[in-house]
Amino acid sequence: MVHVPYRGAQPALTDVVAGHVDMFFDTLATSVPLYRDSKVKLLGIADFKRAGIVPEVPTMSEAGLPGFRSITWFGLVAPPATPAALAEKINRDVVEVLHGNDVVRMLHKISLEPGATSPSETARFFADEATLWSSVIKEAGIEPQ
Repeated sequence: MVHVPYRGAQPALTDVVAGHVDMFFDTLATSVPLYRDSKVKLLGIADFKRAGIVPEVPTMSEAGLPGFRSITWFGLVAPPATPAALAEKINRDVVEVLHGNDVVRMLHKISLEPGATSPSETARFFADEATLWSSVIKEAGIEPQ
């Protein structure tokens, strides 16, 4: 593969649809509408489980790349000096909102799934992601620019 830099998903997807590039790693939020319109083919989900919005699309592991995982996620963070009780209250309130029926429906409409967890689980997730991507960067010989 040859890396082709783009200034965002839309120009890249435009080139995929036009046949100028063969593939693009993207989020489901922008690719699923094109998939539903038969303008692109989804080759695999880069997570360990299939996506609920397109359950017919295999994971990358199922498609032949065992252990492949590269997900897009969003985290809510606060300054390090935030009192633990306040951080826990904010977390509880946000988790409650994210798991409310209206919010879940809205997130699913844009191909997102709530993954709200506790502050300790989130910290562990951040550490796991840092370990994973640090090893990928080191193994690939990528230098900071």
